[in-house]
Amino acid sequence: MIAANNGTYCAVSGIPNSRTAFDLHGVDSLANLSHSLSTLSDSSFGATPNKTFKPFHASTPSRAGQQNKWKDRPLRILNINFQSISSKRAEFPHLIDRLQPDIIIGTETWRDPDISDTEILPHSFKLYRKDRNRNGGGVLIAVRDNIDSYKVPDLEVEDYEIIWAHIKLKGRRSLYVAAFYRPNVADTDSLAGLQITLQRATQMKNAHLLIGGDFNFPGWNWNSMKLKEKCPFPNLHLNFVDIVYDHGLQQIIDEPTRGENTLDLVLTKSPQRIPRVEIIPGLSDYDIPYCEFSLNTTKKAQPIREIPLFAKANWENLRNSAKNISCNILTNEYKSTIEDLWCDFKNALLEAVKEFIPHKTTKSKTSMPWITSNLKRMIAKKNRL
Repeated sequence: MIAANNGTYCAVSGIPNSRTAFDLHGVDSLANLSHSLSTLSDSSFGATPNKTFKPFHASTPSRAGQQNKWKDRPLRILNINFQSISSKRAEFPHLIDRLQPDIIIGTETWRDPDISDTEILPHSFKLYRKDRNRNGGGVLIAVRDNIDSYKVPDLEVEDYEIIWAHIKLKGRRSLYVAAFYRPNVADTDSLAGLQITLQRATQMKNAHLLIGGDFNFPGWNWNSMKLKEKCPFPNLHLNFVDIVYDHGLQQIIDEPTRGENTLDLVLTKSPQRIPRVEIIPGLSDYDIPYCEFSLNTTKKAQPIREIPLFAKANWENLRNSAKNISCNILTNEYKSTIEDLWCDFKNALLEAVKEFIPHKTTKSKTSMPWITSNLKRMIAKKNRL
């Protein structure tokens, strides 16, 4: 749980007030945090300073100006070490709501394939995962669903915790994003896997690269570019630095992310396109590197999807199926763990819904008719608070 100095807490959940803990939009509310962040001004969005002053609040907001502000702002990227994403189900959506990231790189998710994507992230993200198990490891990349993206298995190396996603940019260039996890400071195998995947990725033409994750190299000082005193496994540290520079990459995180060590890193071939890098309080004992990448992505239309037709559902059969599910759960109550019982219940219920509730496929569209003009004004007012 993140501590907020001089902040307020929710009486129900105990979560710190959102503007105190996570708001990147106002420097005053972050003045007392251990890692102060500067204001997200127009300059951080790549805008040209204008001598003409315009008020932040007006009776009739400039809708075109607001749209262009979000359209032209850089990609917001978070690099999070979760140490079990399931245990952060309260704080994680709160973090997303305040920071509005476009790409999330995650390590130590502690999940297995039985957990569905929607149990990890809201529907507004496309999720790419490489799970280990519920006891450790695992990486993910989450991309806003309005950004054109897909998984790139050809860049992955089997048996290593690394995953790649392709982000389509305007023009002929692309952005390749990777999530990488090296479990411990003595791990040589993962370092070899990193070298193989970088050799493949750096061969991609017209591509920007960004690799984030927990690399577990505590013995390297990224400010002096030297080994620390009493560095564990110094040869592995030096080998890693050689790999980074041999592939034309630069590491942009130079502040500690866990204690006094910089473990969570971000590598890129385009450091000149990353004007902003900050370290913000994390969801575990790891802090979170936050960066902005000045790139314009292509947006995609709302995907074709299935919608349940509840008016045509066979409710009698669904009720009978639910009774059978309940009996099965009670029978295995003392034979299985809570996680296993939940997965059994969830999977059986989803199968019953699929069988007894017909679905229809919707057409792709970009508009959301339920978002009225009045609701849009209320959302804009909420975002200005």
